[in-house]
Amino acid sequence: MRVAPRVVFVLAAGFAASAAVAQVPTPPKITDKVPDNLTAPTPTPAPRGPTEYVPRGSREAPPGRPTPGPTRTQTPTPVPPLVRHLDVRSGEVVTKKQSSPSACTTRVDSSSPGQTFVQIRCPLLPPSGLKADFEFWKGVRLKNGWKVDSLKADWSGSSNPQPPDNNHTGFRVSTAPVVGSDNPETTLHLFATAGLTIDVEVVLRVKGPPGTSPR
Repeated sequence: MRVAPRVVFVLAAGFAASAAVAQVPTPPKITDKVPDNLTAPTPTPAPRGPTEYVPRGSREAPPGRPTPGPTRTQTPTPVPPLVRHLDVRSGEVVTKKQSSPSACTTRVDSSSPGQTFVQIRCPLLPPSGLKADFEFWKGVRLKNGWKVDSLKADWSGSSNPQPPDNNHTGFRVSTAPVVGSDNPETTLHLFATAGLTIDVEVVLRVKGPPGTSPR
């Protein structure tokens, strides 16, 4: 039996199409799953700019508590020095007369503590008139931190005339102690003429630590 050429051609084309369809691979199934070996990229940090310094504010004390003040070391109150009159002991006044012969007399009265009187008294009849030096505390030194504070020398009520006229009667301090030193040496020069009297009060003030003595 003879087959028509057209039929054979159609069958060959059909077989060829079937073979082509059998050779095309099946496309993979699309899913949303991310493969395990993939890692998200690490973001690169942005560069830091300069940091502005902000000073810390003062801390406030809790309510109800006063702010403590600064701690101070208490300074002890200084004790003021003790001031007293320096007494005159036996032999601590030496009288040196400069006029001779003379009927005038000299006297030293230190019966009151810290107060001494020196005197020249001249009679009216000659020989009269006298000059004399009275030396106090010769060779004496103050101890225990005591120092000279002040010297007072002035005529007293026993003088005649009052006040001394510095021509017929008078006095002067020949040697005065230095304030702040430990040397109390003092010299007074007195003079009087016939029938007149010069009488001088001498007071030396010294100062030093309380509870101690200048001697």
